Amino acid sequence: FVTISGYSGTGKTSMVNQLGGCLHADKASLVNCSFSAQGQSMSAFFQAFDDYCRNVSGGDGRDSFDGIRRDVGEALGDRSGVLSGCLPSLRSLLGEKTDAPNARAETKEEEMNQILFYFIKFVRAISGPDHPVVIVLDDIQWCDESCLEVVRMLLRDTEIASALFIGCYRDEEVGNDHRFSDLFGELAMEASLPMSSISLKNLDSDGVNAL
Repeated sequence: FVTISGYSGTGKTSMVNQLGGCLHADKASLVNCSFSAQGQSMSAFFQAFDDYCRNVSGGDGRDSFDGIRRDVGEALGDRSGVLSGCLPSLRSLLGEKTDAPNARAETKEEEMNQILFYFIKFVRAISGPDHPVVIVLDDIQWCDESCLEVVRMLLRDTEIASALFIGCYRDEEVGNDHRFSDLFGELAMEASLPMSSISLKNLDSDGVNAL
């Protein structure tokens, strides 16, 4: 887990965007999630993974695509329909002509538990050694508590092996009492999770002159 911090406008997002060309050469894919101050964190999170499904399905990396389709299909089996509401492009990724059957949950809580259970299996499947994935969480300081709990679950899942998580946040909006600070402190104590931090600063006068 890599965190990139800095004030607004210091180039955090631009730095991450430079990964695009490098990833293609390594048969890796990018999941780019940008959170908003307006909320709807879970919607933004699932939308990023739906974009991933659509991009992989329409890409030119046939070998990687076949491997991803195989691994996701094996992981979800006949329960891919559980994720059809939040990942509509999953059907295209799996080559399904019709929606997979989906057992109805009796309560909203049970429905969400089913979604998260199969979503984690999905993330495990897309992050294989032959098709690694980089998951960018931009403006993670705006991620709400429920979505941050999902991020926590993913980061702690030891079966997600070939994934790099990158969290970008604004220094000025994350204090010691911020929920992301709590998460960062917890994860720092996880021996199985390698972590590193990058702090970006504004350019000084010498840097501006060099440009």
